[in-house]
Amino acid sequence: MLVNLAWSAWLLLTFIRRRAPFAALERWQTGYLPVYAGWAWFVVLVFPPLFGYA
Repeated sequence: MLVNLAWSAWLLLTFIRRRAPFAALERWQTGYLPVYAGWAWFVVLVFPPLFGYA
C-alpha cells in the first residue's frame, strides 16, 4: 500500500508539472484495484480469528 501511495504521489507531481498526462495516474490506480481487493479479503478473513472478533 505504501508503494501505491508513493507512486501515486509521483504521478500526481508529474501531472502538476505538466510532464505526464493524468491518464497515467488513472491507469496506475485502476491497475492497483486487484491489490486493494486482495487486502480487503485478507482483512475480512484473517483479522477476525487473529484478534478474536465475535
